[in-house]
Amino acid sequence: MRESVEHVLAAYQALGLDARRTGLEYHGPCPSCAGRDRWHVGPDGAGGSVMACRQCGDFRAIAGALGLGRPTDGAPDTAAMDHARAARARRHAAAARRAAAIFARCRPRRHQYLAGKGFPDVKLPAHEGRIVVPVWGADGLQSLQFIGRSHKRFLSGGRMTGGRAVIGPCDPRGRWWHVEGLATGLSVRRAIGALGVLDCVIICFSAAGLMVARHCRRALIVADHDAVGTGREWAERAGCPYWMPPEQGDANDYEQAHGTGALAAALQHLLMGEY
Repeated sequence: MRESVEHVLAAYQALGLDARRTGLEYHGPCPSCAGRDRWHVGPDGAGGSVMACRQCGDFRAIAGALGLGRPTDGAPDTAAMDHARAARARRHAAAARRAAAIFARCRPRRHQYLAGKGFPDVKLPAHEGRIVVPVWGADGLQSLQFIGRSHKRFLSGGRMTGGRAVIGPCDPRGRWWHVEGLATGLSVRRAIGALGVLDCVIICFSAAGLMVARHCRRALIVADHDAVGTGREWAERAGCPYWMPPEQGDANDYEQAHGTGALAAALQHLLMGEY
């Protein structure tokens, strides 16, 4: 494939799937047939990647599930793709029901994760000792993100494509700030609040998730600065004005290192169209 391993992983994680690493290869549930730990991707030695599933072996259906380009040789197996789509829709519906049941039992709590990110007094929905972030889609609650002291994971089987969480008011006349993660969103919200701006902040959950910004008027992006450039790549694909920290890390890392005032100043430049 022409896509890099990092690009494939971003698309994979945007579906709410977790990949584990063994050597140079990543593996996990197949996004098409749902074969447990059957999907894998690794480098091809030329900057691209090699991807397959040891259960279904249907590259085209897998690429379609991930929203990636497909090879042009031969006709696609439309029956297999239809079957995969139907199975995926059933998994998503079941996960949405589980998400609603869990979220109904959540209660606002302070959390050590938030304290470590500079928000000791913030209370967010929590369940069984973990922060629970709702993942909303066009049809309502579609999944959940669970954040513990040192780990994050998504509800198994939940739909992540187009998913987002919202911090702050959603005034259609205001701007919509798009970020990858919860702590980043809280930092951006605090920084723009220091500027007297009360715009809406959208958590997109991954670099690939930043693409939802394409569908918002007056959208801005605060991307993560990662070693392989995934945040920059997806921000540029979204086609919206964006900023990311000059050093590696996210906006929360930048705020903790340099202060809320420094982050606010950087975001003010973005507001003024200077990036």
